Amino acid sequence: RRFYAATSSLNQTSMAEKSSQGPFPKVVVFDLDFTIWYPEMDCLSGPPFSKDKKGRVFDRAGEEVHIFDGAKRTLLEIAQDARFKEIQVGWASRTTEVSSAQKCLQLLDVSSDNGAFSASLQKLGQYSEIYPGDKKRHFRAMAKASGVPLEDFLFFDNERRNTQSVSELGVTCVCTPEGMTYKAWLRGLEKFAEDKNARR
Repeated sequence: RRFYAATSSLNQTSMAEKSSQGPFPKVVVFDLDFTIWYPEMDCLSGPPFSKDKKGRVFDRAGEEVHIFDGAKRTLLEIAQDARFKEIQVGWASRTTEVSSAQKCLQLLDVSSDNGAFSASLQKLGQYSEIYPGDKKRHFRAMAKASGVPLEDFLFFDNERRNTQSVSELGVTCVCTPEGMTYKAWLRGLEKFAEDKNARR
């Protein structure tokens, strides 16, 4: 099974060197609740969601929905780094709060610090599978829609049960129990390349 924890004794610099060599995944998929953002949708008061002039997003009770810093950095790198120009992004969520998740994808933006780049999560993702159930179903749907073999997918999720399940399809998976981190992204690239090279 291709399941890996997002922890490593390697320092981030050496991980970055290894991960920069490729091969790279064709589709990178992220869970949403407590992987891309927090709090989880079912912990909020629900819609209507609003967005202020600073780009912050709030539920109806005024609680803010935050994007993890590591998620922001990772998504910016995928969007801006020439090495990753062929990578597509997908969202795979088991939430029962489907409409709330879809609205947050529309409202939440990822922006570079210098203001040169800004896009909503919705625009950054080419595939979106948001519904309850085993995530094998989500991945089979994305593989069918993209035409990309599952062995060319890389997946990040904060729940071990999801990474364990999806890894049975041949997907390289990284568990991110504390939310998406940049270190997890580097680890995922490294392990994807190891898996890919092992199949040759």
